[in-house]
Amino acid sequence: VGATDVHLLPANRRETITMSGIPAAPYVGIEFAIGVDPPHNDNLSLSGGELHVLKNMTSDNGWMWMTSYVFTKMRGDVTNGREPIPIRWETGTNADFRTVKAAFSTPVTAGRERAARISFRVDVKKLFANLDPNRTPSIRAPQLGERTKLADSWANAFELVSGASP
Repeated sequence: VGATDVHLLPANRRETITMSGIPAAPYVGIEFAIGVDPPHNDNLSLSGGELHVLKNMTSDNGWMWMTSYVFTKMRGDVTNGREPIPIRWETGTNADFRTVKAAFSTPVTAGRERAARISFRVDVKKLFANLDPNRTPSIRAPQLGERTKLADSWANAFELVSGASP
């Protein structure tokens, strides 16, 4: 993929995550991270899971900065009745690593013999709550303040829709 080309993943890519080996128990919530844990983010030669070259994390040169992975990448044009403003926003340093926690309204039982289904919605409008694309059309590694706002916005954009034990 060239520097000006767009690398698109299939629509169903990474929308569903299946986990196995979970101890059988009732769970009251879930916690997950947005980003790459510091040991892997600090050493681009470590791979595995989603960081494997065949999982699209390293095959597109736009997925890495010089010293870390890009955690989030947002590309598009914003229009407000004016000329489109191209935005290019990224996060990726260890300071951008975020943890999202969500409590279930009732405990969810999961385990070897029992599957659970947990659904989230991502509200993309929340990415614009603290950032104005008119003033900040680009966010890259050197922009600590803007990256912090974007990383916080990503963490706040996740909303638990449901957690159920079928």
